[in-house]
Amino acid sequence: MPPLHRPDDPSILLLEGVHEAGERVLAQAGYTNIERHDRALGGDALHDCLRGVDILGIRSRTQLDAQAFAAADRLIAVGCFCIGTNQVDLGAAARCGVPVFKAPFSNTRSVAELVLAEAVLLLRGVVPKHLGLLQGAWRKSANNAFEIRGKTLGVVGYGNIGAQLGVLAIGYVVIDLDAEHSAAALAQLRRVKARSRRGCCSDALGHSARRFATPNR
Repeated sequence: MPPLHRPDDPSILLLEGVHEAGERVLAQAGYTNIERHDRALGGDALHDCLRGVDILGIRSRTQLDAQAFAAADRLIAVGCFCIGTNQVDLGAAARCGVPVFKAPFSNTRSVAELVLAEAVLLLRGVVPKHLGLLQGAWRKSANNAFEIRGKTLGVVGYGNIGAQLGVLAIGYVVIDLDAEHSAAALAQLRRVKARSRRGCCSDALGHSARRFATPNR
C-alpha cells in the first residue's frame, strides 16, 4: 500500500461528462485544481491521466482495473457518479488503500418516472396507435385503453427505485413484493402476473426475470 497522501489542494479529475454542477460544488468547497473530460478514457490514455491525480470522478464506462490503480500514484479516493461500482476492481482499490464511493440514489427518481410513464403507455395502448398513425391509420377507438386509477401495481424488488415508484404511483394500489430470494420472488411474480393486465419485469430478479403479458385480464 502506498503512503497516505493528503494534499492541501488535491488534483481532481472528472471523466465521462460528469455534470458541471459537480464541478461547481467542488469549487464552492474550495477546490481549485479540477479537470473535466467529456468522455471515458481507457488503456494508456487513462493511465497517463491518472498520474498525479488525487481524486477521480467517473461514471460507468471508465474501467478501473489493477493496472489503472498501479498507474495512479497519488490517488486517495474514487467517486462513481452512478448507482454501482461494477466498473471498479474493488479488490485492487482496497489493496491500494483507495476508498470507492457511489451514488445509489442518483437516478432513482428518473427511473421511477420512466417506469410509470411506460405503464401508462401500455395501459393506453399508445405504442400500437402511434405505429398505426405512422402508417396513415387514425385509430380513435378506446378499446383496450385503460386508466391507471384503481389498478394494482406489483413492484418486484422494493429497493430505492421500487419505493420511489410506490410514492409516485398515485391512483394505483401498490403491492410491495420484495425479491430477496429468487424462488420466493418468482412465486410472487406469478401472483402478480395472475392479477395483471400487462406488465414488464426489469432486472430485479437478475437472469430469472422474464417479460410477461396477460392482455385478456
